[in-house]
Order: sequence, then C-alpha cells, then structure tokens
Amino acid sequence: MATSYELDEIEFIVDGPPHGKGRPRFARRGQYVTTYTDKRTVEYEKHVSWCAMEAMGIRHQIWTGPITVDITFVVRRPKSKCRKKDPDERIPCMTKPDIDNAIKAILDGMSSIVYTDDKNVIRVSASKWYGEKEEAPHTLVKVRVEGRRT
Repeated sequence: MATSYELDEIEFIVDGPPHGKGRPRFARRGQYVTTYTDKRTVEYEKHVSWCAMEAMGIRHQIWTGPITVDITFVVRRPKSKCRKKDPDERIPCMTKPDIDNAIKAILDGMSSIVYTDDKNVIRVSASKWYGEKEEAPHTLVKVRVEGRRT
C-alpha cells in the first residue's frame, strides 16, 4: 500500500443529506458593510473538511496539480416514491439543493485540505439521486490528481 503522501486518488463519504452553498450574507457594522457565510454552510463545509482529512491520512501532502472530482449526491427517498410499483434502485432527484450549489459546498470544504485551491479543479462530474428505499442520505466524493503533481 502506498503511503498517504504518495496517494493520487482518494474516495470518501460525507454522511448526512447534501447541502448547497448558501448565498453570501451582508451585515452593516457601523459605517461598513461586511460579507459572511451563513452558519449552516460553514458547519457543512467543516464536516466535508473532516471527511476529506480522514481520507487523506495524517501525513498527507496537499495536491497542487490538476484535479478531477466525481461527486454522487444521494438524497433520502420520500415516502411518496416508496410504493411497491416504484423501483428499488436509485432514481433521479430533481429537488433542492441545486446541484451547482451542492458542488460548490463540497469543493470549498476540500480546499486547503486536499488541494491548494479549487482553481486546481479541471473537471467535475456530479449526479443527484434519491437513494434506494432504505438508503441513508450521503455524498460520495472521488478526487484524483491528473498527470503529474508539481
């Protein structure tokens, strides 16, 4: 097995329902207006960071080369789609969170943990599904260094 700093690919699961990156918030502080991220988004990105750190290992080296990311969001299937005539396997999900906002939350959560910045990401593939009938909501993330690391 390769040591953690020789890894060129990792895979990890973020437990819990997928969460999209929230819109920036603004607050007046005296004469100035400041921008901040809502608490729910900050907590979700921290959770993603912890999952990524665990996958990278203790002695990980942050990747600096081109990165590809494959993400599968699995949302809890509503009871209305658990009838006997509905398929047991995953079915496409067209509910919130929006897939682009959910991708951004995952990428921002991995930034400075897996790669130096999300500008290193050259390709993203994502899909959003209702889970199988008894499957818990989660997000499966696969990250790979493309070509040679710098």
